[in-house]
Amino acid sequence: MRFRASRLWTDMSARYDRVADVTEINQAAEENIPPPWTQAPSEWPVPNEELTEHAKEVCLAGLAVDGICPADERLAQDDEMNATHLLSGPPDDVTTSDLLAVALQVPVPQVAARRLLAHGGHRLEVLAALTDLQDDDLVLAGPSALVGMEHLLAVIGHALSTGEAGKPFDGLGGAELLCSRKRPGLFPTLTGPVRAALGLSGEQHRRVDWLLFRTLLGDREVMSAVDDLSDRVRADTRSMVTSVGHERLEILCAALNTQIRDAVPNL
Repeated sequence: MRFRASRLWTDMSARYDRVADVTEINQAAEENIPPPWTQAPSEWPVPNEELTEHAKEVCLAGLAVDGICPADERLAQDDEMNATHLLSGPPDDVTTSDLLAVALQVPVPQVAARRLLAHGGHRLEVLAALTDLQDDDLVLAGPSALVGMEHLLAVIGHALSTGEAGKPFDGLGGAELLCSRKRPGLFPTLTGPVRAALGLSGEQHRRVDWLLFRTLLGDREVMSAVDDLSDRVRADTRSMVTSVGHERLEILCAALNTQIRDAVPNL
């Protein structure tokens, strides 16, 4: 595992500008401490090898730039998906443009919008969680970052929830979309059909999703396919394409979400 992480650092050093200090990594290696991105918070379920290999196959198929419907063509033609990346606002704030982008995909109740925009307890709690969670990359996330992700998702989900009885997951879909806008390198946003295709059940905790995607983005073959697709997307001259996103995670999720559309999105 340490060898894989060391190779990952070599592969990524030229492309990432928000990574841990290399001195820190070398010191950890000398002290025989596993790098943070190979660790998970205690009691978090870790994706097994069978799930990881299956999800990798699905991802590589979704990232393919050949065939009947190449990934770069899908991203260029998907106006709704591109529009959600416009006007994201400051990374440590929640703005009306953020809520408008979320509302393009899932309903945002008026009471939830007021909670997030008005200067009160809900908004302050969300802003504090954003401040505590560094704008980083999931592939490098250690236990503290993962716990911070879970906390941010929880407080935004609570603010977005209408509080109606019988809706235990109310607000989760919108919360993930908003988290992804604020921390695009950390939070994957997947439709229900995509999660099913990856082997992630609807009742499964998002902890498994995050650890799975951390592993996938650390895979050399997946990383190469994402970068190839990203280069093709940015070379496209169509105006909306440049808003797809700049993070590997965004590109990967966009490729999957535009490939698997056999049901209404259900985050």
